[in-house]
Amino acid sequence: MMKERFKDYRSKLHRQYKRCMSHEEAVQSAPLHVTDEDWRILCDRFSSDSFQKRSKINSDNRGKLEVNHVAGSKSFVRLRHDMRDSVTGQEPGPVDFYKGTHCRQATGSWVHPRASEIWEEMNTLRSQPTPDGTQRSEPEILSQVLGTRSGYVHGFGHGAKLMAPARAASSRSIVVGDSAVRRADTAEREVQQLRVVVDDIKDQLDRQREEQARQREEQERRMEEELARQREEQERRMDD
Repeated sequence: MMKERFKDYRSKLHRQYKRCMSHEEAVQSAPLHVTDEDWRILCDRFSSDSFQKRSKINSDNRGKLEVNHVAGSKSFVRLRHDMRDSVTGQEPGPVDFYKGTHCRQATGSWVHPRASEIWEEMNTLRSQPTPDGTQRSEPEILSQVLGTRSGYVHGFGHGAKLMAPARAASSRSIVVGDSAVRRADTAEREVQQLRVVVDDIKDQLDRQREEQARQREEQERRMEEELARQREEQERRMDD
């Protein structure tokens, strides 16, 4: 989770770097909570050939992503916790959870036609027995349809693990403990606290700008009054 938080923050800094017209302009535009020295190091990294090459590869890979989810920024661990059955407290299985994160609840429409096909395929496998007459476990169905990826379980995110109990090596279950939910809660609270801090800083900056504008207007008004007084004084002297 900390790794993902770091990646999100680094990505946000990279987006700010790309919004600038040039490398020199970016170096002079350090974001809040980042020192000028650290920001210069980051800018040099963002402009390096190795980073640019890796960034293009990642961008191309994201472009190949056929199906996205509708979960927003909320973690899968948090979503599974929120989608618990109100009576039993049971979290949804992988197949139902896939539908919950790829089908819009308000309209009942799938985020992509391929997502509907994937769910139908998983649902079919769930209802069909294996050749030896046993039922496939949902984690097995998920792996069969979506494939596997090191350190990541589709529909469960980082931190979940496919475990094989000793009593049935072929039967796997996904373990997402209460500690993961607590970590997700803690992370969300920290994000909210950071947002409050950022909002307070923005409010302070807005008030400072308003005060500076008011002071400039007051100074300009006084200068105009002084110039008007001097002109009147000069005119009186000329009349005399």
